[in-house]
Amino acid sequence: MMRWGAQRAPGRLRVLVLAVSDRCDQRCAHCSIWVGGRARGRTLSRAERLAIAEEAIADGVSAALLTGGEPLLAADLWPIAERLHGAGVRLMLATNGMRLEVLGPAGRGRGRPARGSTARAPCRALHAPRRQPPRAGGGHRSGAVGRLRCRVVPAPRRLLGGVRRRCGGPPDARALRGRGARAGGRHRWAGGGGCLRRRLRARGRGQAAPPGATPRGQRGRGEVRAPGLRRAVVVDGGRGGRDRAAVLLPARGRPGRAGAARRPRVGRLPRRPARDLRGQRHVPALRLSQAGRAMSAQRPIVLYNPRGEGHILPLGLVHVASVLPRQRVVIVDGRLEPDAEARVAALAKDAACLGVSVLTGAPILDALKVTEAARQARPDLPVVWGGWHPSLLPEQCLASGVVDACVTGQGERTLAEVVEALDAGDGFDRIRGLVWRRGTEIVRNPPRPFEDVNLFPPADFDLLDMERYFHFRGVRRLDYCSSQGCPFQCSFCADPAVYRQRWSGLRAERVVGEIGARVRRHRLREVFFNDDNFFTDLRRTEAICRGLLESGVRVRWFGTGRADLLRRLTDEQLALMRESGCYKVNVGAESGSPELLETIKKGTLVGEVLETAEKLHRFGIGARFSFIAGFPQEPPGSLADTYRAVKALREIDGEFETPIYFYAPYPGTDLAGRMPALGFTAPQALRDWERVDLDHDIGPWISEPVRKWVPRYNFYLRHGYQRPRPGLGRRLLHAAARARVKSDYYRFDVERRAVGLVKRIATGALREQPAIAED
Repeated sequence: MMRWGAQRAPGRLRVLVLAVSDRCDQRCAHCSIWVGGRARGRTLSRAERLAIAEEAIADGVSAALLTGGEPLLAADLWPIAERLHGAGVRLMLATNGMRLEVLGPAGRGRGRPARGSTARAPCRALHAPRRQPPRAGGGHRSGAVGRLRCRVVPAPRRLLGGVRRRCGGPPDARALRGRGARAGGRHRWAGGGGCLRRRLRARGRGQAAPPGATPRGQRGRGEVRAPGLRRAVVVDGGRGGRDRAAVLLPARGRPGRAGAARRPRVGRLPRRPARDLRGQRHVPALRLSQAGRAMSAQRPIVLYNPRGEGHILPLGLVHVASVLPRQRVVIVDGRLEPDAEARVAALAKDAACLGVSVLTGAPILDALKVTEAARQARPDLPVVWGGWHPSLLPEQCLASGVVDACVTGQGERTLAEVVEALDAGDGFDRIRGLVWRRGTEIVRNPPRPFEDVNLFPPADFDLLDMERYFHFRGVRRLDYCSSQGCPFQCSFCADPAVYRQRWSGLRAERVVGEIGARVRRHRLREVFFNDDNFFTDLRRTEAICRGLLESGVRVRWFGTGRADLLRRLTDEQLALMRESGCYKVNVGAESGSPELLETIKKGTLVGEVLETAEKLHRFGIGARFSFIAGFPQEPPGSLADTYRAVKALREIDGEFETPIYFYAPYPGTDLAGRMPALGFTAPQALRDWERVDLDHDIGPWISEPVRKWVPRYNFYLRHGYQRPRPGLGRRLLHAAARARVKSDYYRFDVERRAVGLVKRIATGALREQPAIAED
């Protein structure tokens, strides 16, 4: 529902706040627009919004704030702005700043319509001075905004103090007021220029010029120029110890002025190598520590990946190792090493520390075993655990007595600081995102803020023996993580607990460059984008596909996405995906029951899943729609709804994969908190996980109908729809399964039991499991 509000004086409307859009091209974790994964409520029509504006004008409104959502995405922003401006209303705009280029001067800004276009009027509405009687002597009234006014925000002096004075003196305070900024104290322009220049280049590349004015206090224009920021004025806040910055748009055009003003000289700062930092916070990029460089030829840093069923590359270890000196890092993968305990124990004797990436479930047991072996070889070895389980239950890991510290959340910067502290002989007190043991006391440091992944160095896959992994997996495939986090809040997923609904993705040009280099280096056949949600930003996905084509990178790829995002792909985008090499998409459908989808806070609809399937099938892109059964307190009939949804997907394309998994209550999730009432309590001690196998055990929360029918649905739907492989037995099985699917008859499942018996004899498996998503 679009919002509009006002501040009223007696008998008169003073300020109008009008949300012109409920859409936004960003997904800030603190914003309510995207609660539930989508903008909510009914959208007002263009006529309704114009009617609200007319009502406000009739009531004598003096100022209007156009907001959203992101107002610059609204098609009818310009007619509303033109109407309000024509009535003498002062205009303000609340924007995330990602589309400021559309606010260039009328007919002159980058990306503006051609001359003569009727779309030029909005720029005049947003930039032209508000109609009001001039003061004696000309110009606007004190505090009036001659152009689009932006909020004056406080900023630390260390960020805004680096401004080199080039024009002989400070700008005149009255001139700044005439330009739309209030002078709240004295003005100070310090030497340097680096900090502010980097801050300004966060919105674009180019030359930055400092504020300045003519000598002896004469009125002049202080301005900073950059492609993303049209004009900036820095004003010192006085005794408060903090500076204030006002940003005025645009840089070009003639402002209203009280008299003839002399045009100042605009000094230029030396050009630095261009860096694209769009959308990033001003955090220094992560680099190798000086201590790490000095001791790069000394003690190694051993990183261990426990044994598990998956075949994914140890991406977590690769990413944290990429910020450390390469010559110090040794990665040991328990899935490839025949005797991982002996190998790690031998390396631990001279190691600076041992780092272990731990998933909840069976990998905990192997991680404990290897950690204890390393400790026996060297009792004073510092041991640091990271990954999902230490992020969710760090106190449980530390209580085991063999772990010294746990990294929670993003581990790149935290592990680098841990290594630096160990090299320098310092403590862990100041390392954010770390939970550690001080004797018998467990210390939880403040959490580390979620960082833009573009600040981290590229993943160094040369730390792995890639040929060994290709042989292990039987395919020349690269697992690549192009983003971290997820902005959604599914209650069965651990992402919201670890990343707090934050998401950050690598720039498209960086992804294309890194993928292209690896394809040429390793002769890759395919790439798996192992993101939690590769399609979170559809514009970024489109740019990656286009970049792969333009750079001549020929490789098959697939990734994971949500149905509510994939359904928004246009035919042009889908064709571009297919042409760039996309051959499959993993989609988490979860359930065919609308009631259950709402309970688990999935934020998608069954109709969106089917619409996504139709689009993918039309463009020849395969899909894997995964479902989950056995949720706690799931409504009656939810399994039947899921079966109907699975069958409908198979009817769209028989080659679609539709596995149904049993729900596993991983600790730290919302749903896991309801499990004690259903007869399941997660192990309270780390060693107790030996008795629990969430990946294979059927827990007491799984109802009897779910236990009985899910394996049968998986078996007969797969063999009944997919094309049979060569062989008489497979063809007979396909015919029998197809007949059962058509008649919905799954009793007396003799075919499934016979195939299961053969597999158990051949492999020793206890029971049939759906293949994991990446396989």
